[in-house]
Order: sequence, then C-alpha cells, then structure tokens
Amino acid sequence: TRRVIMLVLLIMLALPFFQPTLWKDKMPSSAQYGINVLYRRFTDDMARFEPWANASASSVYLQSMARSVYVSDFFAYIYYHNPLCDSVPSAVSTPQDVLSTLFWVGATGDSSDGAQFFLPRFH
Repeated sequence: TRRVIMLVLLIMLALPFFQPTLWKDKMPSSAQYGINVLYRRFTDDMARFEPWANASASSVYLQSMARSVYVSDFFAYIYYHNPLCDSVPSAVSTPQDVLSTLFWVGATGDSSDGAQFFLPRFH
C-alpha cells in the first residue's frame, strides 16, 4: 500500500509538467526563431572566416558553402515574413501561414567590420 500511495503522490506532483500550457509561453515565434538562426549563423561565420581581414579571406567566405546557406536562410526568412506577398498559389506555403510579418530590416554603417557581409550581394 505504501508503494501505491507513493505512486499516486508522484503522479499528482508530476502531472502539471505534462500540460502544454507550461511550455507554450517559452516557445519563440517563427519570426524570433528565424532571426535568431540568422544572427547565430552570421556571427559564427564572421568568427570562423573573418572576411574583413583581407581580400583573400573575403573571397573564400563569399564562395563558401556557409555563405550560400546564410543567403538561402536570409531569403527564406524574408519570404516567409513578407507582408506584401499576396499572389501565391494556395498549394504553396505562403507568408500568410505565418502570424508574424517583417516590418523593417536595419543594417549598420560601413565602419563595422562585418556590415558589408550582412546583406546578400548580387553579382
């Protein structure tokens, strides 16, 4: 009988941890999660490649797979949070599926070492 009592007490104490409302508040929105992924990828790439050091390092970074992935993620973030994207077929995942929209993208001045690598370039 002690085991049954302990089991019932344990279940009563542990049951609140399985309620979805306990964990829902801490989950980021897609906009928060996406910008966090972009920021981490950008800062990790800047620390790894240091493209501002010289022209050779810049060229290596701009032609790397890491840069390609960053640009792809950047465009995906812009697409999925674009409030001006109205004419998309209904069978395709659209920005209207996301409850957050992009309002503004800011960038730093030229004095920052990594600022010139923040936005994708078109050659």
